[in-house]
Amino acid sequence: MDGQSKHTMIARLSNSDKDRSTGNKMSESAAEKKGFFTRLSHRITAFRDFTINAFFILFILFALVGLIGSCDSPQVPKGSALIINPAGTLVEEASAPLAFPEFILQQGPVSETVVEDVIYAINTAAKDKDIKMLILDLEDLTSASSAQAYRIGVALQNFKESGKKILSYADYYEQYQYYIASFSDEIYMHPMGGVQLTGFGGNNLYFKGLLDNLLIDVEVFKVGKFKSAVEPYTEKGMSDESRLANSEIYESLWAYYMGDIVSNRSIELESLIAYANDYDEVIDTANGDTAEAAVTTNLIDDLLTREVIRNKISELVGWAEDGTSLNAISMNRYLSLNPRDVSARAPALGVIIAQGPIMDGPGIAGSIGADDMIQRIRSAKNDQSIKGLILRVDSPGGSAFASELIRQELEAFQQTGRPVVASFASVAASGGYWISASSDKIISEARTITGSIGIFGLIPTAQRALEKIGVNLDGVGTTPYTLDGPFSGLSREMSSVLQKTIEHGYEQFIELVAKGRDMTTEEVDAVAQGRVWHGEKALSLGLVDELGDLEVAANVTAELAGLSEWSLRYLSAPVDPRQEILRQLLQSQLPLERATAPIENLVSYGQKGLEAAQLLNDKRDIYAICLECAGKDF
Repeated sequence: MDGQSKHTMIARLSNSDKDRSTGNKMSESAAEKKGFFTRLSHRITAFRDFTINAFFILFILFALVGLIGSCDSPQVPKGSALIINPAGTLVEEASAPLAFPEFILQQGPVSETVVEDVIYAINTAAKDKDIKMLILDLEDLTSASSAQAYRIGVALQNFKESGKKILSYADYYEQYQYYIASFSDEIYMHPMGGVQLTGFGGNNLYFKGLLDNLLIDVEVFKVGKFKSAVEPYTEKGMSDESRLANSEIYESLWAYYMGDIVSNRSIELESLIAYANDYDEVIDTANGDTAEAAVTTNLIDDLLTREVIRNKISELVGWAEDGTSLNAISMNRYLSLNPRDVSARAPALGVIIAQGPIMDGPGIAGSIGADDMIQRIRSAKNDQSIKGLILRVDSPGGSAFASELIRQELEAFQQTGRPVVASFASVAASGGYWISASSDKIISEARTITGSIGIFGLIPTAQRALEKIGVNLDGVGTTPYTLDGPFSGLSREMSSVLQKTIEHGYEQFIELVAKGRDMTTEEVDAVAQGRVWHGEKALSLGLVDELGDLEVAANVTAELAGLSEWSLRYLSAPVDPRQEILRQLLQSQLPLERATAPIENLVSYGQKGLEAAQLLNDKRDIYAICLECAGKDF
């Protein structure tokens, strides 16, 4: 509640008190006390509002001064280097910025980089006569999926084909950082650095033992032998089916990764496998020198200090006018001088980003709220200048009900005679596939994780726990279902209802997939069962139409819409302009965390496991979600 609302409420309560005093007169003393506290409350509210507003204004002024001071040239420097320096997590769409009071209570800004911005900057620089070369500075990049890294790699490869050079430097290379760097002509590293290739994989937290100790039972209803999202609550470890499915996914993506490194660096595959699998022996041979081990394996061209690499770059592009900084421009600055074409000229293809778990209602930060997504689709439907819609999906799924609501709204758009094309990003599984199933075409990245066609229900009950501490439930009801609940457990009749509902939901899922993909339900069922696939395998199974990125999806949509010329219009969720200004200023001015301490990582890991329960908000407790697809290292 904001200050104004509180002020109004206090005034309203005050008036009410005065009205009541007509029948029962307040004593003079009571009235004085009331008046004192009312005035005090008003003054506290006014002071708080003044403080927050003043601080916000000062912060904005400070950031603007810094921003203006950093703008030493309105143009791209001639013969300069473009520094590609993504920060934080690569995303399809930037999260909605925090309101200022919320930001104050947080540790700092959420660090994100839109992957399309990176690709656009690289592609634009390839044709920019003022850009002489690229420098990859990946130190602040903390997370990227295989699909995202590959897309950036393709852009880097195209940049090299323009005849320009790419140089990469880092103190230390994490696995995803090194993959992107491998597309460089030259890769350098600090003499105390290293290259970490740990492979692809992931762990889940399993709560079965904890629930048993707490005497909490979990009623599970599912269809699909590979639907392992319920396992953390029902098992103490991974099932054989889940292990098989996940192993095949990880091994496929790892083969992609290793193959690209071998090709980019001209390394023998056996040597690279030995480096990754027998890292302890490699380091032993190098007498504990991780940097030298990377050079010996040809992962790194040379070991240079920061000062030496700085001088090396200066020999290629020179110094800026101040004589102390390199003749270079950062990616964010370059994008500000070369903004993406977001013109509203007709005809246009609308792009809606569906990123995060799918939830009922408006959702929370980082999720797909059904209400918000429906409003965006509906707005596109009512805009006649939009001739087709591209649904860019990066989601492990979530609420089955919310997924169906979104799919129905997309179908309503199609009924206007305009096409819908689904474009799969890193993950489009379970509910993420559900919302895409009726699309006119589905375009997937080769490294996309998709499928997981299956649903489940999960209801915890604490009847045994209550009995243990001496609490008993007893009562009467008019039907066999009246007393069902989290403390009384589920009746045999209710369990039967829920299982049949889940089975019906699964049939609904595979039927809409069969209709959308022109397959029989038997054919869909054979590749469904909750199993996940990578994009290339999904193509061979008929679950997608073509492999490609957002650009390919745009071309397909334009062809279906009968357009020879078009513009892309990103249909983002509405954002408070003040919050957006704050986000941009924070992004440009504040330092970003490069790493977290081990204890923080441990706490964060546990927190992520527990936060998964927040996603389960379906009205019917029926879910189409691939929990093993979310937040994993692939």
